[in-house]
Amino acid sequence: MKEIQIQCQQSYEISQPLAFTFDELSKVLYVIDKESNIIKYEYNNKQLSIQTTYKVGAQIQNNSKILSFQYLMENDQLIIVYRDGAIVKVYKEEAEVVGQFECGVLGAAWNPNQEQLVVVCGDGKLVSFDVQLEPTKEINIEGILDQLVSISFKNDGKFFSLNYAIQEGRVCETYDVQLEKFRSPSKSDPEGGLVQAIFEKPRNLVNTVSWQPNSQFIAGIQDKQVIFWEKNGLRHLEFNIFEDSTNIKWSPDGIILAIQQGDRITVHLRQNYKWYAKKAFKFEKLIDYTFIENNTLVVFNENSMNIFWLNYHFNNTSIGLSTDYDTLLVSDYKKGVIPPPLCHYQLKVDSQIDLVYYDQFIYIYSYDGTLSIFDNVNLLGKVKLDIDCAHKLICYSDKQQDVIFGHAVFVVHEAESDKLVDVVISPTFEIINIWRKEFSQPTQISALTKKGHQIILHSRFGEKFIYDQSLEESLSEFDLANKEQNVYDVKIQQHNEWLGCLKSNSRLTLNNHLVTNECTSFAFFDHFLAFTINTTDQFHNLYILDLNKPISIDKKSLNISNIERGAKILAVVSLDRLIVQIPRGNLETTAPRVMALHLCKQLYDNKQYKTCFEMIRKHKLDMNLMFDFSGELDVQIVEQLSEQYLQLFIQSLNNEISFELPYVLTAEQYKHQKVLIVDKTLGTSKINYVCQKLIDNMKEETHILTIVTAMLKKEPSEVEDALLKTLKLRQLEQHHEEVPPHLNPATQKPYKKHNKIKSEQVLEYICWLADANKMFEVALGTYDFDLVKQVAQFTQKDPKEYLPMLERYSQIKDPIDMKSTIHIELKNYDKAIKVLSEGNEEQKQKSIELIRKQSRFRIALEVYRNDQVMMRKVKEALGDYLNNQKQYHQASLAYESAGLYEKAVQASSEILDTKRILSFDPKEDYLLNYNQILLAAGRWKDCGQIQEYLKNHEQAIHYYCKAEEWESVAQCLRHKQINIDDHLQLAFSLKVNHLLNQQHLFIQKLERLRIVQEQKKEHGILAPSQVNADFDQMSDVSGKSGMSKSSYTMSVTTGVRKRKPKEKSFLNRNIKEGSPVEEEYLIEFLKDIQVKSADLINSIKKFQNYLIFFNQPKLSLEMSTKTKEYLNTIKPEIKSLLQQQFEEQNQQAVDLYPYKSVVPSEFNQALDDLIK
Repeated sequence: MKEIQIQCQQSYEISQPLAFTFDELSKVLYVIDKESNIIKYEYNNKQLSIQTTYKVGAQIQNNSKILSFQYLMENDQLIIVYRDGAIVKVYKEEAEVVGQFECGVLGAAWNPNQEQLVVVCGDGKLVSFDVQLEPTKEINIEGILDQLVSISFKNDGKFFSLNYAIQEGRVCETYDVQLEKFRSPSKSDPEGGLVQAIFEKPRNLVNTVSWQPNSQFIAGIQDKQVIFWEKNGLRHLEFNIFEDSTNIKWSPDGIILAIQQGDRITVHLRQNYKWYAKKAFKFEKLIDYTFIENNTLVVFNENSMNIFWLNYHFNNTSIGLSTDYDTLLVSDYKKGVIPPPLCHYQLKVDSQIDLVYYDQFIYIYSYDGTLSIFDNVNLLGKVKLDIDCAHKLICYSDKQQDVIFGHAVFVVHEAESDKLVDVVISPTFEIINIWRKEFSQPTQISALTKKGHQIILHSRFGEKFIYDQSLEESLSEFDLANKEQNVYDVKIQQHNEWLGCLKSNSRLTLNNHLVTNECTSFAFFDHFLAFTINTTDQFHNLYILDLNKPISIDKKSLNISNIERGAKILAVVSLDRLIVQIPRGNLETTAPRVMALHLCKQLYDNKQYKTCFEMIRKHKLDMNLMFDFSGELDVQIVEQLSEQYLQLFIQSLNNEISFELPYVLTAEQYKHQKVLIVDKTLGTSKINYVCQKLIDNMKEETHILTIVTAMLKKEPSEVEDALLKTLKLRQLEQHHEEVPPHLNPATQKPYKKHNKIKSEQVLEYICWLADANKMFEVALGTYDFDLVKQVAQFTQKDPKEYLPMLERYSQIKDPIDMKSTIHIELKNYDKAIKVLSEGNEEQKQKSIELIRKQSRFRIALEVYRNDQVMMRKVKEALGDYLNNQKQYHQASLAYESAGLYEKAVQASSEILDTKRILSFDPKEDYLLNYNQILLAAGRWKDCGQIQEYLKNHEQAIHYYCKAEEWESVAQCLRHKQINIDDHLQLAFSLKVNHLLNQQHLFIQKLERLRIVQEQKKEHGILAPSQVNADFDQMSDVSGKSGMSKSSYTMSVTTGVRKRKPKEKSFLNRNIKEGSPVEEEYLIEFLKDIQVKSADLINSIKKFQNYLIFFNQPKLSLEMSTKTKEYLNTIKPEIKSLLQQQFEEQNQQAVDLYPYKSVVPSEFNQALDDLIK
């Protein structure tokens, strides 16, 4: 529960302080003593140091009571208002009286923004002053007595509350800054009613009033009772106190209420609309107290000033402990989450509770110095200690439990440094020994925790100390690597591997490494660190970090969840129960998904599959984890899970590995698990693998619905198999006879009769899961019209539609025709073909027509695999189909397979496949006609093959020479010797002419290129970028980026996205002389000649070799000469002006990347030498 603890405390000597004021901005505390000297303290890092002393007592010389002591930052002045009416201004070492009320002053207070001073004079006037102490307005207060008043401003400075005395008692009223009394329209109920207004009549109030900083309530005291009201006077709550009180004040955050009761100060917290007395401070000759920043309590007594740094503490244990004066409210979170003031039981001691600690037993140290030890509700014993100034308590059991009950270790504050007091308690609850340990250096302990039988203490200045009772030496400092100051909460993980520290500036560190800068609370559980973070969003965040993995904060992972703003971690009871306390005091339980995942993994590994599945459902986790945890489906899963759970599991299956799996596995384990699952489901899908495993391990007698669910979940779903299961079950029901149960011979009682699921129930269940239309079609495919009618009823089909259809089917007498008709109308052509294949010749012929019409050749080839006659018809139909699709080669193969060689030849002739035609040994007449077709198409090589096949070698040589198939010519010459010099001379002339034409064209274009480049140099046009090279390709309303590789462009005017036009080569465009892109065209033209020269030279080489073979060395040598001339002509490097300019400026780049010509460098030099 939310408690108040003293983080640390400090004492300063001061001689009889009278009044004080603290400036929040400059962090300066001013104190005025009995001699009217003003002491200036600087507050820095939770430490006060005397900066200077203004000795102005001789100038003031006023012994009356100080009613107001205020520092004005704007003027750097101190204003003091005395009871005798004097107003004194102090500036450094100078003091002067700036005002005097002859009638005296009853009370005074400054507005929080220091712009207004409100003074109640002794004559009953309420006067308002500005910052220059000039009166701005005054009013009379009727009936006021000459007694001190109390004034308290609202935090925004717009209103103030005035508590003053009249004859019948005291009155508390609200005024605005214009001194206008706030009159509320709210009226109280008659005497004894629930609604009461504080303004309506005088009451027995104490002269103190305090407005809550967050502007909710005004607090006052009436008859040993603290009461609260709004500015309109309506009462809200109250609680009793045990002694007369004279002063009441709020902490800066408006949460802590401090009340002075005699010689002590009690601090109170409000939770769930109830006020709790949390702590008490006892002083001698108490003068006054106040709060400064961060809930720091400053108390002045006659000779000292004590500072207590308070913070809110949450005892992160499995039970909730909430103190209320002398009562400890105990809630066992394992039994139930009960917020205060409710509890499981209460523990009561003799006085105000000061310190509480829980570890197996409950230890309570009370205000009267007694340590009470409880075991649940049972009081084990009490030990009288009388340890003063103790502000921390931690207890632990001793190893020698038969001799020593335990140790109670207190952190005690003394003047210069904290000390450790270890009280050794016997089993009879008597003091065996008291060890007093001093630290190796003066320090103030702000937090501590237990590590086995050792205690780790953290000081306010960043030192860490370790205490071991077995060691005699003083407490020495350890772990100096990184001092963390102002730590107020420190915890250690149960395996003693991680030490977490939370500082007052919200920095959370783990083993000296920063985790976050916005932490508000944290707790360890097992190997997890849970902590809350402040955000600027609507919610705060709860983080769960797995300490077995690298620490990282990812805002999009399962490690983070939203909680209500201001919520703090109260306890982590188990992996699926984390309790937070909301600022208003109520408790909420949350189940962090990451921790719940680890709990499910533990249950799964322990083979507690049912509990694991229920936890997954409870926390809305991915049910695929039931398979992904291990990558296998244990048979015990089927045995432990009910049929309903198995169906839920099946319906939640998907083919992806659960995204939640990496949160319970390390990176290496997750990688291995992925490989394992992929190997298991190789050749199928995860869904099909799991469903088939379930089907194989379940019995139809007990899990028929689950089996059907798995069939329907498969991809594709096995609807037909599920319906067949239903048919099988119905057939068993028809042949099953009901017999009375036999007696069990062991018990002489009838066997328990199992309620078996009927086929009708299974069918209805299938209809709920599967698509209605698909179910109806599949049912029709079973040819069981009774089943079809049941499916139609369960899927709510219209009887006017399906009954006439079923009647029509039933009138077809031939079962083959009836089945095929059903399948054809359902467009199940494959099944229709299978059915027709089992019929007579007429029905088989009908199947061929269906095959032709629907192009179902694959199923036809499979069905008629063993029927040679029907197979021939199917292949003929396939050939006709391919022929119509102009797939002539495949059609020819189909015809050949069917033995239809004429059709095969005809199909091959469509693509002029001469080699294949000749393989069928066609007739001479057909070949002669086919030769005419080849002649018309210019297929000289094919003509030569035809003539060679017909043994007409002379004609074949003629055609081969035209086709330049010299190898084939050489083969024909072996059969018949004829003179082919004319053919060789003609081929030679054609090649030489082609070389000369290409050579002349290259020279012509090269000369033109040089002229164009010279013209460009004269006009200063060097780069093609100066001319839009694509001017004739682009739209007037569209543009393109040179950097974009997209095949789309965007219209500038309409914004329409459209496809870019394909970039055309310059060679495919009609470029005229004088065109802006003529240079680019000429360069591309010349380079194209150079590139194509390689193919030309290869053909010439081949021809030259056969010239030697055919005894024509002279022609061969001449061909070589012409070719070399051609190569020398086209050899020059073609460069643009831009390239020439770049090479002139970057000679190093030219040397690094030399030009590589695409023109062959040599041509048959060895052959030429041989000929010569």
